[in-house]
Amino acid sequence: MISSRDVILHGEDIYHGAVKKVITTPGTGNVVPRDAEVTLGLTMNLVRKHNAEHAGTCDLEWLHEHTRVAPLVRLLCDIMPIGLQRAVSTMAAGEEAQVWIHPLMAYGSSGLVFGDDNFSESIPPYSALVYYVSLISFRCNDLTIRLGLSSTRFGKLRFEEIQEIYDNLDRAQDVLIKGNKRAAQRIWCRTIRMLEMMRIDAAKEPQQHATREKVMLDTLKKAAENAIQLGWFKLAVTFSKNVLELESDNALAHYILGRAYFALGCNSHAKRHVRRAHLHDIENNTYVEKLREIERHVTLLDDSDSEDTMEDYEELAQIIKDRTKKNSKRVLKEVSKHLQDHIDAGKRTIFIEGGFDDTILEDIYTRLIERNRGVNAVTVRERPNGLEIDIP
Repeated sequence: MISSRDVILHGEDIYHGAVKKVITTPGTGNVVPRDAEVTLGLTMNLVRKHNAEHAGTCDLEWLHEHTRVAPLVRLLCDIMPIGLQRAVSTMAAGEEAQVWIHPLMAYGSSGLVFGDDNFSESIPPYSALVYYVSLISFRCNDLTIRLGLSSTRFGKLRFEEIQEIYDNLDRAQDVLIKGNKRAAQRIWCRTIRMLEMMRIDAAKEPQQHATREKVMLDTLKKAAENAIQLGWFKLAVTFSKNVLELESDNALAHYILGRAYFALGCNSHAKRHVRRAHLHDIENNTYVEKLREIERHVTLLDDSDSEDTMEDYEELAQIIKDRTKKNSKRVLKEVSKHLQDHIDAGKRTIFIEGGFDDTILEDIYTRLIERNRGVNAVTVRERPNGLEIDIP
């Protein structure tokens, strides 16, 4: 057996020095395809450097060892931690190897556990992992998300059957409260499929269409959030994208999508969507912390896929512009009412100050003429950051 220090020093560099691999038994044939389902034999050792926050070959402290009782069967793209996924993607059938994973690549969605079940001990931060991996077999998979539904199971549903959907959602909430997230997820997936089968003409039945869209949006949000908690990252990507199709400025959906992409190793997409979540909800510190985590990760790995930040600045500018436009309508309504109150009180000289945007001032002027009981001879003089309006 090769020592972990030798794996670090002499192993094949799989990913930017953060994943190293030494083959102990060569495999046969081609390496595992990206769309494959793999069967792995795994033993995981949890180690920690005495100087944990710095890279190097200082002494290692062995913390735990765990061997899976049954082989792990999973899509390659869903293997966690991400460092193990990178290593397995270089293996051939029958290959056995030792893999060292830097703490930087030993991450998952909601924190990794050391064991096979939900009650396993959490892996502490700054811990490296050493795996003994055996790629028993793999088979190609079309990566279709299987929801346990047949395409003809429901057929077309009528709106009158929406009570069945409400019953499903209540049942999902009940099983979720009992702690069965997987069962709740299956119910939500089934409900989403039913809503997809419910065809409503928006022009003829706008109220029914609006109800269906609202129920769909609420269900997608719950399904996306639960999927990321379960570690079903591709499903989380699908559902959060669907949420954004219905509600493009939903900060939580952007955040879930970013987390899912980060767990799948798509750092550029992850950074982009978590930043969007932050821009849409600037006061949420969770989004800021996750964004910094991704940026540290990208910087340390010198990831060539990271995008130019100019696109982010342009998006920020557009978000601010849209927000200002939305606020301006409210300001216009309030200021116009205030002006009308002044006019009704007999005042004939009115000052509008406060640094309003020129567009808002023009709208106020236009609205004032329209509402001033037929008076159209209004004198307007510019003042610093505002207008002075004289009404005859």
